[in-house]
Amino acid sequence: MRNAYQQGRTIVAPMDDYDGVTWGIPNRLSRDNLVIAVGSSDLSGIDPFRYSSEGRSNSSADKTDIDLVAPGVNVLTTAPDSSNSYKDETSTTTAAAQVTGVVSLLKSADASLKPNDIREILRRTAVDIGDPGYDRKTGFGRINAQAAFDYWQEHDFTRGVATNGSSVKVADNQQVTLYHGPWGTEASGSYEADIYKVTFTEPLPANTRSNIWYRADGTLGWENSTAHHQRHWSQAELDSVNNQAIFTTYVYDLYTSAGGHIGYRPTTPSNAQVAYTIASKPGSYNIPPEPLTVSISGPQTLSQQDGIGYWSANVSGGVSPYSYQWQARNTCRTGYNCGSETWQPAGTQQTISYTYSSSVYSLELKVTVTDDQSTSTTSGIYTVYYDPPSYSLTTTGPNPFNPTTNLSYALPEQADVTMEVYNIMGRKVATLADGSKQPGRYTVRFDASHLASGMYLVNFMARTASGQITRKTMKLQLLK
Repeated sequence: MRNAYQQGRTIVAPMDDYDGVTWGIPNRLSRDNLVIAVGSSDLSGIDPFRYSSEGRSNSSADKTDIDLVAPGVNVLTTAPDSSNSYKDETSTTTAAAQVTGVVSLLKSADASLKPNDIREILRRTAVDIGDPGYDRKTGFGRINAQAAFDYWQEHDFTRGVATNGSSVKVADNQQVTLYHGPWGTEASGSYEADIYKVTFTEPLPANTRSNIWYRADGTLGWENSTAHHQRHWSQAELDSVNNQAIFTTYVYDLYTSAGGHIGYRPTTPSNAQVAYTIASKPGSYNIPPEPLTVSISGPQTLSQQDGIGYWSANVSGGVSPYSYQWQARNTCRTGYNCGSETWQPAGTQQTISYTYSSSVYSLELKVTVTDDQSTSTTSGIYTVYYDPPSYSLTTTGPNPFNPTTNLSYALPEQADVTMEVYNIMGRKVATLADGSKQPGRYTVRFDASHLASGMYLVNFMARTASGQITRKTMKLQLLK
């Protein structure tokens, strides 16, 4: 996929016709800038959600990234067999085929368009048919071929690579988890890093209204997160006051968990760069800025040994400069009875710090951002877990038992959990847990009043969003 993208191929991938068990790989690569992920709507656009996967659970980590939707319900097309006939098909594949047609139209009109250029044009011209703005069911909306072609005709496209940025260290000895995604050079695992923020400015064409975006191919920099897939990434902002584009990326000076120095990744701060496209529309037009959005990045766990953690507000859209209002509170973790605090002011800068409290609590953060046009938006709640427990499976009731006992398990991070009980013949006799769980400690009750005396085996499995699987087993003896 990455090789095709780097050769200038625009890849369109259908969202899964999710069957409750599995999804495919290509649409998961939308967040890596490699594909355009397409869901389906009916022909009228009234029912945009059918046959567009959202993931296998309520966990945000399990939800796939969707760019947009296209008609994919009861579309007349060639039959997927050898009958040489036509039939009505309902699938995200038929929706993706229509998006591919629009991509071909744009490429035939302008062969210089890059894959990221085409994706941004389709995103920016889609018709918003779901929740306002981006949503996980319809992405940026329903594809509009005419609007996409008009956008290309009305804009001049300037492409370049920003270099010689200014760098500043923003974190020392930060523990990070890297996953070996499509852009990865380092093996998946835990590392320590000094993190550098690198900022670039590029002038915008005079007397124009411009849109900007970065292109992954040609960008040398990572996102600022304690867990990521080594994606080539940059934040892109418009500074309308100074008529310039501001690009921000991050460089990591990596060390092994044992302290061995690996080096700068993906490059040194002085060699960091951002490939970008500026789409400018000549004349003085009252084009509204992109919607203002904000998310929080930073550690998801904080131990007593860490002492203090740092979190940043990641802003896109709106009109800079921005102001920040942070709020924080401690909430009682699952398995404890300690009550929760009320929201309290926590800072007015883009980055804030917070100190360790107690293992019985979780820290919750949210931030409200206001731009230069007095437009405000508030992030979702970001949860930080103090002293997360390690994986464990224990009994908190009698063993041997009759006829009931209690079992407890602990999770250091969010995971899909299954806990099943089997008899000595290997037959499953009970399911005690099945679903996505947040970090914490949990207790379940096993009622064996309908079972015969004997030995039983408890199988526990936890699967994280990164695919890591942890298994635990325990023997129970029922004596009646």
